[in-house]
Amino acid sequence: EKGNWTKKVFSARTHAFDPTTQQWEQLPDAPIPFGYAAYTVVENRMYVMGGYDGQKENRKILTLARQGTEYVWEIYGELPETRLFGWAGGVGSSIYLLGGVKIFEPMDEAGTCCTSKTATNRLQVFDTAAPEKGWRELPPYPGGKRWLFSAETDGESLWMFGGIYTGNAEDAPIKYSQAMRYRLKEKVWHKLPSLPQSALKAAPLIPLHVDGKILFMSFAKTVWQLDLKTQRSSKLAPLP
Repeated sequence: EKGNWTKKVFSARTHAFDPTTQQWEQLPDAPIPFGYAAYTVVENRMYVMGGYDGQKENRKILTLARQGTEYVWEIYGELPETRLFGWAGGVGSSIYLLGGVKIFEPMDEAGTCCTSKTATNRLQVFDTAAPEKGWRELPPYPGGKRWLFSAETDGESLWMFGGIYTGNAEDAPIKYSQAMRYRLKEKVWHKLPSLPQSALKAAPLIPLHVDGKILFMSFAKTVWQLDLKTQRSSKLAPLP
C-alpha cells in the first residue's frame, strides 16, 4: 500500500521446478539481476529480454539452456532499445516482442510504481534461426499506447487484452477493455469484442493457451476462459 513502500530488491537467483518429482532445483545465477523483463522459450532455450535491475534499464538478451547435465546462462545480444514490461512469445524459431515501456517511471522519490509516458506500441520479430537479420518491425498495435496488458499466442496469432496508461502520478489511469488479434501470416491487427468488465477489474490477468482456449488467472483469484473460435468468454472456478 502507498506509504508502506520500502525498496524492491532485484535478484539474479534462478530455480527450476520439476512437475514430475515436485522438486525445486537451484540453478546458476543469471549474469545480472533483473525484473520486469520479457521472456519466452524457443526450441528448449529460454530468452529473457530487457528489464530493470533496481537502478537502471538494460537492453541485454539473456538465454538459459541445458548443456549436458547443467543449465547455463549466456548473454545472447541486445535489444534495439531498452524495454520493460513488454511481452514476448515464441512461434517456431521466431520471437515476437510486443509493447511495454522504455524506462522505469516511478511516481515518487520512494520508487512507487509507475507512470507510462514512454509506453510503446511496437511489435517486432527476431528469427533465432537467422540472427543476422536482426529485429524486424511489424505493424504496431492500434489504439492508445498502454502497459500491463495481457497477451498470448496460439501459434497462428498474437492475442492482446486490456492494459492501462498513466501519464502523470496525479492522473487516474486510463483502462482499456479492448481485445485484439494479430494474424501472423496476414500481418494485420483485428479488433475483437472486449473482455467482460468483471474480468478486467481483476487485472492484471495472466493468460495461458490450452486446447484452443485462453485461460486468464488473476491476482483476485478469478479464472476466465476465452474460446478462440466462438470468441465467447466464461467464468471458471476460482483459484484456491
